[in-house]
Formats: sequence, C-alpha cells, structure tokens
Amino acid sequence: MGCLCSFKKAREDKQGNIPDPKVAEKRKLIDDLKKEVSKGTLTVSGSNDVLTLALGTPEHGGRVKGVGARVYPTQFFNLPRQQRVKFADKLKESVMEAVREETKKMEARAKQSVLEAIRAEREILLKQFSQLIPNFDHNLLASYSNIQLEEDNPINDADANATENRQDETDLSKLDMLAPLLAICQYVETKLKPANETITIHMLEEIFGTEHDTWHLCEDVLQFASTIEIGSTVIAVYMRYLFDYLKMENMVNLVGLVDPGQISSQSGTLSHRSKYLSDLLKSVDGDQFYLVPYNPGGHWVLIIVRPAKETVYYMDSLPNRSVDEDMRNIVNTSIKMYNSHIGKQSSRKSPIWKNLQGTPRQPTNVECGYYVMRFMRDIIHHAALAFEKKFDKKKEPVVYTQEHIDEVRLE
Repeated sequence: MGCLCSFKKAREDKQGNIPDPKVAEKRKLIDDLKKEVSKGTLTVSGSNDVLTLALGTPEHGGRVKGVGARVYPTQFFNLPRQQRVKFADKLKESVMEAVREETKKMEARAKQSVLEAIRAEREILLKQFSQLIPNFDHNLLASYSNIQLEEDNPINDADANATENRQDETDLSKLDMLAPLLAICQYVETKLKPANETITIHMLEEIFGTEHDTWHLCEDVLQFASTIEIGSTVIAVYMRYLFDYLKMENMVNLVGLVDPGQISSQSGTLSHRSKYLSDLLKSVDGDQFYLVPYNPGGHWVLIIVRPAKETVYYMDSLPNRSVDEDMRNIVNTSIKMYNSHIGKQSSRKSPIWKNLQGTPRQPTNVECGYYVMRFMRDIIHHAALAFEKKFDKKKEPVVYTQEHIDEVRLE
C-alpha cells in the first residue's frame, strides 16, 4: 500500500485536507476500495491494485503511480521479469508455423489425389464388371469408392467391436483378397447365392469356334478371388478377355484360342476332343498358332500348337512332368488332319514337341491355373510373339511374383 500513502500525502495540505474536490473524491473511492479488500470482497494483485482501480488507468509500463522515479513495476510489485525473445527464435517459430500450415495443405492434396485415383479405378472396374456380369449392381463398389482416411473417420471402441462382430459373421472378411475381387464376392454372396443364380457369359463363335453360353457358378467366383484351384470356366472367361485384346490389336489372325472345357480330359471322349481341335486347325491362317490350356487331371498346363511348322510347345509350372499321352495323341492327330486338309505332304512321322525349359515354377500345388493364364498373357504381349526365346532359357528361367498373378486376377 506504499503507493497509496504516497499518493494521498502528496495531495494533502498542512492540515491534512485535500483542497481539490475531484482528488478528494478519488481519495474517498480509494478508502472504500481498501475496505472491500479488507473484507475480502475485492481481490487485487500486482499492478492491478487499489490505486489503479480508483484512478481507472493502468500502470505505465516503465513506472509506478505515487512512487518515486526509477522504481519499476517489476521491483515494486515483485513481478517476474519478461524474458527477451531473440529475433532468431521468432524467425524460427514463424518458419515452423509456415511449415506446419504447408504440411496440412500437402496432406489434404495427397488425400484428394488418393480419392481421385480410387474413383478412377472404380470406373474401370464398373466397366469391366458390366461387360462380364449382366445387370451388375454398381452400388456394390460404393464402399470401395467412398474410402475415407483414418483421421477423417475415427472409430471408437464400440464401433470397432461392432465391426469385428460383423466380420466374424462372414468368411469373406477373413480372406486376404484385393478390394475389386472382394466387391465381386460381395455381389455373389448378397445377390447370386440367395437367388441360386449364376453368371451367364456369351461366347462368340470367333473366340472358340462355336457360339455358346458359359456359366460362372458362385463357387467359381469365390475360388478365383481366394486364389485356390480353378476350373475350365474361369480360364475360358479370361481367354475371352484375351480375345478382346487380340481383336483390338488386330492379332486374331496370329493367335488362336482353344476352349479348355472342350479339350481337357474331363470334356468327353478322345475322338470328340480330337475332332474339336481338328476342326479349329482347319481355319489356321498362315503361321498362326493356338493356345491350348489342358488339364489331364488335377493340374493345368499350356500347350502351344503351331500347325504350319508341325511344332508343339509345352509349358508346365511343375517340374519333371511328362506330356499327357492323350493330349499328345490329340494334337498329333489334329496336325496330321490339318496337313491332309491343306494337301501338305509332311516329311516327319510326327510333330516336334518342345518343352520350354524356362517356364516359371509355381510355389505350391494350387496356382497352376493362374500360371497358365499368365503364360497366355505374356505370350500375346511379347514383342513379335517371340515366346520361345522368352521361356526357353533353362539357365535364366522366368520368375513370377504374387504381383504378376494378381495382375491377371484383376484383369
């Protein structure tokens, strides 16, 4: 209260009175405020003291009212000294704030780019699914297109538990599969299975030599999505996709396709299968070759038939396996009938069979069908269709990774 005493003494006359009525009014206000402080109804601290409240003006930054010169607020009120901030520190903090703001903007742009890429991929998937699946429900890919990053859509414990419980109700969520394949499986589980329906795919005559429909069962789709053993229907549908590529690239007269469901060991009698392949070879155009996926029983291999050169190439993703004798007889007979059809007198007793030594090897016993699909894809995409050079290097065999197989599954 030293400053209050100094303030009042400096304004009193010799009799202790304050002649200035305005100053006397301020003194009375000071006395009233002091009483309130004493009663505890008013709290003052530091430079915000009774004198400051009475005068209605804050303390000057460099001196104290009612006290002599060179007495500073930090000394009189026992206030902590303000720490000086160096210019370099201010600049550093300013730069850091600018970096934080730019980082937020970059994260926002990155999120937008990801969402745009997902939407573009969804459109491609919708186009492909619509071609293969009549009346395909586009809403099945809604969740795939509306993906939100974790920061934008936090999940509390209750939501997480509910999600986990829902996942336990279906086997699909337990499978490690790619998002587009999961969408197809959801379509099968929610639309086809309850109605006992199948996926019907029309095959034009120009693909396999006969016009017909083929049916995808629900089990076919789920097996393909889960990378387990697949049947001839799945491979035939993929070959339909390859045919579209051949047609787009004007390569139909270079590469022919043989329906695996018409030629494999489970497809009928030996004579029936021989006639089917022979009829196809009658339409061979020049040096055209045919891709023949073949299953002798429990395993898929690829046979490449080049009638004009009387040469057959054999690709098996399992090592140390011999050519199935039924298949050898079917192909040899078909090439002989082809020669007879075009009036060619062959100097060979039988066609030449070449086992392509650089054929990629499958890691387990279930990937053979996917490897055959990849073989066909690589053959038609190889420059000048020089597949023999690509796959006949025993010392430098081609190696497939899971990414190679997934590329085929997503096509």
